[in-house]
Amino acid sequence: LKGASWKICRTRLVFPEPASPVRRIKAELPARASFSASVKRATSLSLAKPALIHNFGSPPRQDMFEFHDKTIGIIGVGRIGGTLCKKVRPLFREILGCDPYIPETRFKELRIKAVPFETLLQESHVISLNCNLTTETRGLIDARAFTLMRKKPILINTARGPVVDERALRE
Repeated sequence: LKGASWKICRTRLVFPEPASPVRRIKAELPARASFSASVKRATSLSLAKPALIHNFGSPPRQDMFEFHDKTIGIIGVGRIGGTLCKKVRPLFREILGCDPYIPETRFKELRIKAVPFETLLQESHVISLNCNLTTETRGLIDARAFTLMRKKPILINTARGPVVDERALRE
């Protein structure tokens, strides 16, 4: 598509191959979505309508979920997971990472603690899934994984849907 005009590309729904800044933006968007989902979920826990009616006149801040003393676990520390890590660093006490395909130097570069999958599930208050959907990761978060998790964790799936076993999620 070298030399093709944008007007021709748009009318035929053909888009040129993205340049490197676009790839960087593609990594930013899911990371932002994961971060905003965790904030939205955490703040909505204490600002429910019954709580506001019951405590009308007093600040709702007393029951709010605070991130500063919590741990986030990032499964998949590639482009998206790495971008998320940089964005949430100031908010969380500790950042754990799990990715068998990423070298140890990447974990040191991002200043996160590399831990086994089971340890990440046990110690994280917020878990963000940023891995590709493969035969290996299909159903990665299954009934066994849910039993290992803390009580009422925040689970954010920016990966493909089948990474989480929906039947186990409902139970």
